[in-house]
Amino acid sequence: MSTTVAIVRGDDPQQLVAQALELLGGIDKFVSPGDVVLIKPNSFVKQVPANGNVTRPDLVIALAAMVRDAGAKRVVIGERNEGAVRANFEGTGVEKVAELMPFDSAEHATVTIPDAEALHVPLTVPKILLDCDKHITVPVAKTHCGAGVTACLKNAMGLMIGTETTKSHAYGICNVPIDVNSLKWPVLGLADMTISQEGNFPGAGGVPVPVGVVVAGPDIVAVDATCARIMGYDPNDVWIIRNAARRGKGVLDEAQIQIVGESLASVLHPMTGVVFDPTEFGDRVNFCVDLRCRYCAQDATSFLRTREGQALLEKLGRLNVVAGPVREPQLDPSAPTLVVGNCNAWLMDQGAFAHGCPPAVWQIAARAKASFR
Repeated sequence: MSTTVAIVRGDDPQQLVAQALELLGGIDKFVSPGDVVLIKPNSFVKQVPANGNVTRPDLVIALAAMVRDAGAKRVVIGERNEGAVRANFEGTGVEKVAELMPFDSAEHATVTIPDAEALHVPLTVPKILLDCDKHITVPVAKTHCGAGVTACLKNAMGLMIGTETTKSHAYGICNVPIDVNSLKWPVLGLADMTISQEGNFPGAGGVPVPVGVVVAGPDIVAVDATCARIMGYDPNDVWIIRNAARRGKGVLDEAQIQIVGESLASVLHPMTGVVFDPTEFGDRVNFCVDLRCRYCAQDATSFLRTREGQALLEKLGRLNVVAGPVREPQLDPSAPTLVVGNCNAWLMDQGAFAHGCPPAVWQIAARAKASFR
C-alpha cells in the first residue's frame, strides 16, 4: 500500500491550500456535491497564530472556501473551547464560507467506539462528527512533551467534549486519539507548518519555528510521519504514529510515501522537544525513571520547568520523582515523592500520584499542588 503526501511552500494561504490540493488530485477527490463537511482545526487555545500554537485561521478559511465551491451542502469549522475558537476566528470573515461551531455549545452524542483498542468507555463527542459525510483535519504540526509529535492524529483531542479529554491521558494518549478518529476517519489531513513550534509545549510553553510549509495527504498517518521527518524525528519513535500504522490506519514507511511538491530534503527543519536530563535540577530532584517509556519523565520535566514546578522545588527543597515502568526506585526517604504514570500505580502510597499514560502536565501540577500543601 502506498500513498501520496504533498509538501508546499509559500506565504499566501489560498495558494498553499490550492497548490497542495492540486498536487493531490483536486478538492473533488475528497468532497462531493451535497456533502456535509466537518473541518477540524487546532484552535482550542486563545493565541495569535504567529505563536505556532494554533492553526492559521486564514488557512482554514481558504480550505473551507474550496470545500464550499466543490458543492458541499454544509461546511462546518468546529473546535472545543468556545471562548478560544471564537476569539481566534473573530473578524476573519469565516461566516462567509462556513459555519463556525464551538463544540461546547453544540449538540452532543455519547457513543461507544466500535473496535476501540484503548478507549473502552463511553465518550461524548459533537454530533456533527457522526452526522457529517466527510471529516477533514487541519492541525498545527509541532513537538509535544507527552506525545513527541502532535499533528493530524492527535488533533482528534479537540473532538472530546469538555473534561472528556482527560480520558485520553487516562487510557493512553498514544492510542485514544486513534480510536476517536475512527468514529469518522478523516479523508484529508492538512498540517500547518507555516509556523511550527518546538520546546516545552504544552508545559511552560513552546518556541515558534517558522518552517513555511503545509503538508497534506489523504492518509493522515503518512502526513504525520512526513511532519515528524521534517522535524528530525523518526516516526517509528513517535508512538501515536507507530500505533496508527500498526493498527492498519495508514503507512509510515518512507518507501511507501510518494512526496510531491517540495522534496523532503529541501524542507528539513530539525526541532527539539522536551529533553530529559536527570541533572537539570541539580540535587533538588532525585529522578527514578525508566526511559523505555519516556513520556512520563518528559511531562514531569515539563512540569518542573513551570513557575508552579519551580515554586514547588523552592518550597520542598528536595523531591523524588518516579516516572516510567520503574521496578526498584531508589527513593530518598527524607524527601517527598511524586509518582507519575499508570505503570507506577503500585507506588501510589509513596506520595503524590498523578495517574495517566502519560498524565498531562496540568494533571501533574494539580496532584502536586493538592499533596504538597
